[in-house]
Amino acid sequence: MFGLIYKELLANKKQFLPVLFVTAFCSFFMVVPPIVSDMEQWEVNLTLSFSSIITALVVEMFQQGIFEHDERKVWQSFICSTSDGIKNQISSKYIFNLFISSMMFCWCTFLFYIAAAVSNHSVTIAGMILQLIVFIQIFFRAFETPFIIRFGSKKGNIIRMVFMGTIVLIILIYALFGDLSIFGSVDDLIKWFQETFTESVPMIIRLTPAAVFFLYWVSYKISCVLYLKGGESYDK
Repeated sequence: MFGLIYKELLANKKQFLPVLFVTAFCSFFMVVPPIVSDMEQWEVNLTLSFSSIITALVVEMFQQGIFEHDERKVWQSFICSTSDGIKNQISSKYIFNLFISSMMFCWCTFLFYIAAAVSNHSVTIAGMILQLIVFIQIFFRAFETPFIIRFGSKKGNIIRMVFMGTIVLIILIYALFGDLSIFGSVDDLIKWFQETFTESVPMIIRLTPAAVFFLYWVSYKISCVLYLKGGESYDK
């Protein structure tokens, strides 16, 4: 399996360049503005949060493309002929994605400490947002990977987008035409959001890892079952 993970590094080395470029660009905005300007605490946290979101989106696009170079029947036949080949093939993808998300988290956290030191402000809020971003990213990988394994990168991403788009459309339709009185007034919503963020978010962050990693493990098991079936959509 370690050989397959090393293969992922070699196969995706060209795709690392744009990710590193965007990460370097966002890293500049995480550290330099607090140094050259007298920013308030909320401005520092906003800058760090926005930069980490942009970085996460670019990393996510990179993660979605790691399956495509293995979608060949020849490669699938070779993997299936080896001992625990399917498990090793799927686990290498999951571990590689988890590794990329972990590296992003560690790098952003390192920059957050620098920004906190040079600005003399607390970046606790930005840190909590970063943790939620990483867990959301891992959750999306757990959700979409079985679709990609079963239907291939192109069809799998289309099915995922249609599914997510349907959910968003239902929410928008309800927001436009449904009964919103059950949520109270706008002031009630703002008050609820503030209370949730200040009181519930730390608890959510503590509970989220166990739930997300359990879903990640379930997703891995499902992908192992679907791998052979997914070969029907692969090229020769």
